[in-house]
Amino acid sequence: MRGRRLPVVVVVGLIAFVNSAVWALIVPYYQAPDEEAHVGYVVQLAEHGKPPRDDSSNPFYTSEMNALADGLATYDMLQFAYATRPPWTAARQHGYDQLVAKGLQRGNGGGASTASVHGPVYYLVPALGYRLFYGTSFLDRLFVMRLASAILGAFTVAFVFATVRELAPGRPWAAAAAAMLAAFQPVFGFIQGSVNADVGVNLAGAALIFLLIRALRRGLTVRLAIAIPAALILGILAKATMFAFVPVVAFGLAVLLWRRQGKLRDWLAMGATAALLIGIWAIIAPFYHHSFIPVPGGSAAVAGQAGGGGGPGISAKLSYIWQVFLPPLPFMHHDFAPGIHPVWDIYVRRLWGGFGWLDVNMPHAVLVGIAVAICVIAALALRGVWLERRLVLARIPETLLLIGSLLCVLGFTHAAFFRVNPAAPLLEQGRYLFPAITSAAVVAIAACFGLGRRWAPVGATVMVAGMMGLSGFAQLYVFSSYFT
Repeated sequence: MRGRRLPVVVVVGLIAFVNSAVWALIVPYYQAPDEEAHVGYVVQLAEHGKPPRDDSSNPFYTSEMNALADGLATYDMLQFAYATRPPWTAARQHGYDQLVAKGLQRGNGGGASTASVHGPVYYLVPALGYRLFYGTSFLDRLFVMRLASAILGAFTVAFVFATVRELAPGRPWAAAAAAMLAAFQPVFGFIQGSVNADVGVNLAGAALIFLLIRALRRGLTVRLAIAIPAALILGILAKATMFAFVPVVAFGLAVLLWRRQGKLRDWLAMGATAALLIGIWAIIAPFYHHSFIPVPGGSAAVAGQAGGGGGPGISAKLSYIWQVFLPPLPFMHHDFAPGIHPVWDIYVRRLWGGFGWLDVNMPHAVLVGIAVAICVIAALALRGVWLERRLVLARIPETLLLIGSLLCVLGFTHAAFFRVNPAAPLLEQGRYLFPAITSAAVVAIAACFGLGRRWAPVGATVMVAGMMGLSGFAQLYVFSSYFT
């Protein structure tokens, strides 16, 4: 009797988990963006059942966390790891072991950090791993936290697969290719193998896109009516970046209403779910010493650059977003000083080759090759849309929803990090687009169709192989940057 095969969605999810777990192994602890702050949040939640407090006199880190940071000389090397390398010698190992043997406090952190503004939704998952392995060393518990993120990353990739399968049910290769492209995107795998609230919002974004696409394709049901507001609200409570999807949800629901899809009970279930989740958070938010609406971690920095006051208007933010991609028009204030190239820095170097605290960057020649590949894929995607225009026209709402997701996340990110000083450093990072990674994967699949239906599967195979090779190269490059 033949054994039962694992569903393809499970296989791609497992592959994504393993890839992120590799990243979790090779990147030194605290050498992911703000990871020490996110770890502090998890530890506080696991030890006391409450998030950190901005008004706490404690540091955000515990004695256990500080001992590891001191052993790694992390505070001396943050954002300079490429030059210094982690000095984890036998002497440091012995010193660290002696500190641990004396017994270190686990719950004396909980102070303000760049992570403390976020809601607790994402952190509950690594906190559960922390508690399950409570009797192990801090190093083991920290690795389990990273594996918890990798599990969430696997679900994100699974939602990418499910969305493309919904859009192209007759092309099973397309869904598998889209999922694999997402799983092996180097910076995506790196982030999913770290402790970071972005992992939670990436999952929420992918889940929400899938739920809306499924509702548009098959009609609204009670389950979808409950899941859609749940994904949006829980995503917001993971990280406020999820607010970018509010117009996307409004568009999807407007189409469903226009089509008169869904029964009255479905719409009532949706409203009840939203009201229930908002009500629960309104009750517990003061207990957790959090604002009702968590704000992005970069807001304080942005406000400081803006110089106080009422903040920039919509026209100033639109001008800023324009200049991220295109030269300023004659009537625009120049938001970037000469020599700053935002598209290259954000969407090539940081999106594809920036690791650690953005201090470990892949070689320039590799990044140039990636930029050329992006341009080729974009051109092929446009050709693919034209060649498959009948299919696209039959799925106009779904197409607009995917495009809108990408544009809304992009616009929200740049608007949130608007600054008035042209010489100020760029705060945006390409990884902030990962909540809409489904849309990016669909663009890549459209590029495969740009080769023609006969060659589309071949193009997808080549693209996936190339992405896997790039990911492997990035892992070896990062490992050698830290440890050789």
